[in-house]
Amino acid sequence: MSGRIYPGNSLFQRGNELGMRITKDRRPVLQAIESAMASFGWPLRRVCALPSCYARDSAVTPYFLCSNLARRRFGCYCVEGAIGVIHSGFERVWAQRYPGDPSEHRFGVLLHTANFRELHDCAYIAYEGPFDTAAERLCASIVSILQRLPSDEDELWQAVENDDLGGHRVNDYSGGPHNGKFNAFKTFVKQRFQHH
Repeated sequence: MSGRIYPGNSLFQRGNELGMRITKDRRPVLQAIESAMASFGWPLRRVCALPSCYARDSAVTPYFLCSNLARRRFGCYCVEGAIGVIHSGFERVWAQRYPGDPSEHRFGVLLHTANFRELHDCAYIAYEGPFDTAAERLCASIVSILQRLPSDEDELWQAVENDDLGGHRVNDYSGGPHNGKFNAFKTFVKQRFQHH
C-alpha cells in the first residue's frame, strides 16, 4: 500500500478496558460491534496481559482493537482502532520481563484501521442507527482483513520472512518509530523459527 501510514501508538489505553469513554450513546454501537464480531467467530477476549480485543483463542491470532468511536459533524461515529497479530508465547515472555508495568502491556504489532482501504466507507455508523446492520457490514470487512493475517506460527514466520503482513510491510505494524516491543517481537519470531 502506498501513502501515509497512520501509526497505532495513539491507540494505547486511556483509562478503561476499551480505551474510550463509554457514554450512554456509544454503548449500543459497541454492543452491536461486539455481537457482530462474535457472530463471525471473533469474540472480545483478553490475551495474556493485553487489553481486551477481538481475537481467537490460539497461540498466534490476528486481532482487532476498537479504540475509539469518534463523533463526526455529519451525524456519524467513525469506528477507529488497530489491527495486528498476537503471539501468546511472546506476550508471556514480555509480561515476565515487565511485571507490574501496565505501560508495557500494550499491543506491539498494530496498524491503525485508517490504513485499510476496505474499511474507509464502512467505518462510519450513523448516530441514529441502525447499529446492527452497520456494525455487521464493518465487522465483515474487518474479519476479511483478519483472515489475511497469520493464524499459526508457520504463517507468522513466513509473513515476517517475506515482509508481508496481510498486504502491508511488516514494519508498517510498528505502531510508531519508538516501539521497542515491536522490535522485540520481530527478533522473537526470527529466533524462534530459525529452523525454517
